[in-house]
Amino acid sequence: MFDSSRKNFLLAAIFSSAILLTGCGQDKPAPAPQQTETPAAQPEKTSDRVSQADNFALGKVSPGMSEEELVKAVGEPKSKSLDNEEWHYENFKIEFDDDKPGIVDKVSTLGDKVTTPNGVAVGQSLNILIEKFGEPAKTDDDSAEREFTFYSPDNRKEIEFEVVNKKIVKITCKLRD
Repeated sequence: MFDSSRKNFLLAAIFSSAILLTGCGQDKPAPAPQQTETPAAQPEKTSDRVSQADNFALGKVSPGMSEEELVKAVGEPKSKSLDNEEWHYENFKIEFDDDKPGIVDKVSTLGDKVTTPNGVAVGQSLNILIEKFGEPAKTDDDSAEREFTFYSPDNRKEIEFEVVNKKIVKITCKLRD
């Protein structure tokens, strides 16, 4: 058998090897993972564009929502028309569908306090509109005013921007006929 000095030497060697293999109990930082993406990957501008139905709204109001959903989202209006088809809020106006009572048909604003979900507001430039929404499906030119219209992917809604002197002056979002 082994004498005690050989036994101690062997145990010390095994113990030392174990310590070296485990790194003396210290955690070493893991090597940095290899990058598989381009270093400065930028989000595509199309993510801001109207490629999603969610952008066919003004503030918290979307055409097609019920009267109950509207009140829950933005509260009671400041005033209502006698026939209850138009509701007026501080920064926008709601019109209800004649054929479907109690369903929001149109929401519009002339002020800059209410924006589309992707951040377009009255007072912003035509360049921002095109950057956020892309090329319009339709444009109408009147004397001093231009209208830029975009349709939702399912063609159920449209959003129209009135532009004067390359500035947005009105936004209307509505159900399509």
